[in-house]
Amino acid sequence: MSVKITAVSKALPPYTRSTEEIMPFLDIWLSGQEDRFARKVKKSLRMQLLTDATLS
Repeated sequence: MSVKITAVSKALPPYTRSTEEIMPFLDIWLSGQEDRFARKVKKSLRMQLLTDATLS
């Protein structure tokens, strides 16, 4: 039996925010976490921000 994917769609919920809007809240959200983890999260979001800017 074989399965074929005929279409793919991506729907964003109405409460999504851009990476730029989320960045100021990171210090609050990451308080109490290990420094290494906080740096990793910030770096990955900055990379996402650059990717978003490149695509638009």
